[in-house]
This record gives sequence, C-alpha cells and structure tokens, in this order.
Amino acid sequence: MGDEHGYWEWRDQLLAHPEGRATGGGPCVKCPNTVPPNAHWKHRDRHVCGPRCNRLLARQFSRTLASAAPLRIDRPEPLADPRTDPTPRVFRHDAASGEPFPFEFHGFGPRHGDVVERYGVCTGYQWLRSDNPAQVPPYASHGFHVASHESGHHFVYAATELGSPGDTIHGDFDADAVRRETCSPFRYRGMDLVWCREHIRDLTADGQEYTWRAAVCVPAQVEHGPALWSPAYRRRSEQRARINASTAAHARRVRLDAATIERFDPLEIFERDEWICQLCDEPVDRALKHPDPLGASLDHVLPLAAGGGHSRANTQLAHWICNVRKGARTPGR
Repeated sequence: MGDEHGYWEWRDQLLAHPEGRATGGGPCVKCPNTVPPNAHWKHRDRHVCGPRCNRLLARQFSRTLASAAPLRIDRPEPLADPRTDPTPRVFRHDAASGEPFPFEFHGFGPRHGDVVERYGVCTGYQWLRSDNPAQVPPYASHGFHVASHESGHHFVYAATELGSPGDTIHGDFDADAVRRETCSPFRYRGMDLVWCREHIRDLTADGQEYTWRAAVCVPAQVEHGPALWSPAYRRRSEQRARINASTAAHARRVRLDAATIERFDPLEIFERDEWICQLCDEPVDRALKHPDPLGASLDHVLPLAAGGGHSRANTQLAHWICNVRKGARTPGR
C-alpha cells in the first residue's frame, strides 16, 4: 500500500542500527546469534539474525511508540493530497483510446460530488458527517465516505479529514440499507454488478508515492484488479527493478570491504554514453536484449576482479560480446 504518511520509511530509519549495515559475523541485537552475511538486507540494516528477531525488534518499536517515549527522529508530516481543487469532477474510463492505462483519477480518492465511470458503470460519492460524536464510531471521526450506484446499493468507508475514503471499510449495503457480504455480486437491469476496491499507485510531481483509493461499481465479469499502477509509477518501479538487479548482481562479485557499491540505473550510463560502445566505438542497438551478443551491457573500466568498484565513474556502455572479450583486463592491457 502507499506510504502517504511517510510511516514505513521513518520506521525503517528508526529500526536501523547506528553502526550501519552489518557485513556478517557481528552480534544480533536480540539474541546471542550472529548476523549471517547472506541475511536479508533489512535484517542486516537492523543487526538481527533472522525473521524471529526482526519481529521481536518490531514489537519493541511498537511498544516504544505506544508509550509516547521520545524518538531520535521526529515523525514526518503526512503527504498533502495532490488534488488541490475541490470542484467535483467526473473520472472516466476511456477504453476506446487504446492507451495501456485508460483510467482517469486524481489525488487520494474521489470526494463529495465526484463521479467515477468504469466500464460504462457510474458511481457517485458523498461525504456524510455528524456534529454529534456519539453518532459515529471511533474509527469514523471524520464521518463516512459513501460510494453509491443508481440501484441504491452503496459501499461505505470511514472518511479521511478531506472526505476521501480512508483505510477502514464500514460495509457493503443494498438499496434497503441491509448489510451484504462485502463485494458480492448483485443484479440490476439484467446485469451482474460488483463493488471493487480500486487502488491506483502513482507519483506526485516531485516523485513521492501515493495511492488513489475508490470503491467503484463494475460489471461482475470484468477483472478490475485492486492494484493498478499509473504509467509514471510503472516506469519508476521498472527503474528500481533494474537498479536492484544490477546492484545485487555486481555486489556479489565485490569482495573487498573498501570497494564502492553505488546504486544506479544501467540505463543512466547507457544514455550518458549516447548508446556508443566504449570498447569498439560502434553504436549499440537499444532494442536488442541480453543474451544478444550485440545488446547493451554494463562494463567496469577497472574490473571488479581487479578491485574496481560498482559506481557511475567506473562503468561504461559496451556490447555484450565486447565486454566478454575484454574479460578482467585492466585499462592499458
């Protein structure tokens, strides 16, 4: 789910050991065992030997948080809703556009007066509030966010302070306000419909992650998955996957503690070198993928085997076959 409140990143910073990531062999902070060198990176960041001790550390953090004890890092301010215009809007599903992502959305979720159309079915939204706190449960202090279909069926969330759907589901109700099994199909005018909890992951203009949440009514036969990625979020996710894969693959080969391990996207280096092989000075076809011998590969100027680091300064673009031919030779050989 999204981290609009910055909680998980803040939590990771607090759980991280002040001495930095363990390299293996050091003591676990929760038991007499040592931290294995191949432990999960988060476990090594926290100096715990495995999942059990990681859970113990997390419970200790939760108790500290509940006790209101002072923390070394202040909790971050919640991310502001990217949607600043409260004017009601219609968010459409443009299936005819041919776009890979045809769904309109904006902000943390629909607000009072908005309409969301998905697969030809429209859902309207209301924010129901009460001035009497005794009339609402504690989990709905800001009232209820109600998604309504023209049949009278409605899906209810506890609302946020802006009237968008929160994290707590109040229930799925029919036209007579009778609670139904959550997200079970119902029939209206010869069509089977179902409530779907739509989650769309997206990025703000400055690259912060957030989630659009909406209860939408859709045809029952449609597979409208709850977890959707906007084009911007997908590009960032694919970039992170490349960074993680490249860093992990080369980190395993760097055995010297002093060697540099830098996290970066190989595409950044390929673009920097203008898609020209730095070993043969010939163009590299960006459409070719590994293991095509003329595809792009990341070459280390000073090979890792010779003590070179995995960094932007020590890497360059090379044809895969040129990289193989170079092997572990150092510059000048």
